[in-house]
Amino acid sequence: MIESSKFAKYIIDALPSEIGFVMLQYSINDDERNLFQNYKNVLFPKEDFFNDVLTHGRYCGACDLVVSSGTMVAPLSGLFSTPTITWGSAYS
Repeated sequence: MIESSKFAKYIIDALPSEIGFVMLQYSINDDERNLFQNYKNVLFPKEDFFNDVLTHGRYCGACDLVVSSGTMVAPLSGLFSTPTITWGSAYS
């Protein structure tokens, strides 16, 4: 399991089940999907975020808060004025 998936699972487990989560990754592998499939409060959009950046941004914009590693999700969230928490090196 990659580190960002471990972190996402930690957050989901730590917060009340009434809080909904949207997986904004554009490539989710089967192991990651299986890790989160039992959570009723986690949405896996069916859209192809890799080839449809506008829809990807719209999902980012529909969120109250986005938590993202230093990927395309962070700037997309900013474009749609969604508060974003991110992490990475000072030079990334």
